[in-house]
Amino acid sequence: SPRRTSPSRGESAAGLTFERGMRVEAKYKGGKRFFKGKILRKNADGTLDIAYDDGDREPRVPPQNVRSLEPMAAVRSEFDEGASDDSADQELRVGDKVQAYYKGKTRLYSGRISRANRDGTFAIQYDDGDSERSVPR
Repeated sequence: SPRRTSPSRGESAAGLTFERGMRVEAKYKGGKRFFKGKILRKNADGTLDIAYDDGDREPRVPPQNVRSLEPMAAVRSEFDEGASDDSADQELRVGDKVQAYYKGKTRLYSGRISRANRDGTFAIQYDDGDSERSVPR
């Protein structure tokens, strides 16, 4: 599986790039709980200015304290990393090694496609033993 590297500026630990206007959850003042809001600005140092749904605002939130609420492609080939946008059109087959967002979370997990469903979703058997039946592309 691909090596994990430290996130670059403006990226989450999962490698997700944050953009202005994205719906997110963030740890207010670095606390333990996440609160919903949206990104007002992406700063040059990689931090994010957040407007929380309750009316609070917080400048310069580190990206590791933020997770996206935006829908994302859940399954991708492990070979997609660094590939062009055409990789989304790549056909996935039973047995292919993939990375997927387990239960829609923000961290990618490695596994294999165990079934291609008629509705375009996939059954995934994860390397750690977990599985899912209906994971969207």
